[in-house]
Amino acid sequence: MPSISFSIQEFLRTFGLNDTSGENYKHVKAWCQQLRDKSWYYKPNDNEEVTMSWITKVHFKKKQGMVTLDFDPDMAPFLLELKKTGNFTQYELSITIYFKYSTTGILYDLLRSYAFSYSNRMQKEFEVIESLDHLKYMYDAQDMETKRFMARYINKAVEDLNRASDFNVSVSSIKKGRVITQLKFSMTMIDAMELMKRQCLCRAEDAGVDTKHEIPGQLNLFSPIGEIESMPLSYYLEKCNKE
Repeated sequence: MPSISFSIQEFLRTFGLNDTSGENYKHVKAWCQQLRDKSWYYKPNDNEEVTMSWITKVHFKKKQGMVTLDFDPDMAPFLLELKKTGNFTQYELSITIYFKYSTTGILYDLLRSYAFSYSNRMQKEFEVIESLDHLKYMYDAQDMETKRFMARYINKAVEDLNRASDFNVSVSSIKKGRVITQLKFSMTMIDAMELMKRQCLCRAEDAGVDTKHEIPGQLNLFSPIGEIESMPLSYYLEKCNKE
């Protein structure tokens, strides 16, 4: 049975969390259990549906500071040798923790799969056209009216991605007659410095800092609570990374 082990401390550090907090250890334990309990139906053929899940067991070893996940054997064909098939998407997991909405990740996974392909070709700007029916299926919202679907899922996700992800994106509609049939996403990858600034802003927002206040002469940065003077960009970014 395929399995994977990881350090709890390294996992917490990846998400910028206190790796010595007992409360955060409880969160990791709860997250693993939620992953273990998540299941869905898979259709191996037209006449059969089978429940599947990512993992079958969680071995939470607090004293050793380790977690081992046992994967469902039926998932092995979908998880192993992905590089050989090319059927995978790669991105920094730490980016997704700054999303405001849990549903943002659905659109991010889709667009990032295209971004991964294009970035391998050294392209930073590209367009993705996706059918509206497919997007509604991804969000399990097939019966939702299009205007409501756009407002509840797509527009919020686009706003969230422009706030916290590693690319800028805008969305426009493609119609057949008067009916929207497709959505076009225009994407531009951002550099490492811009992503670092976004993450600093997100972390500050989480800490309750008013990020709407800009420092004159700075690149849309804000003054930490209790300070009104300008702060050099390099110092500010260094301070964010240390906190």
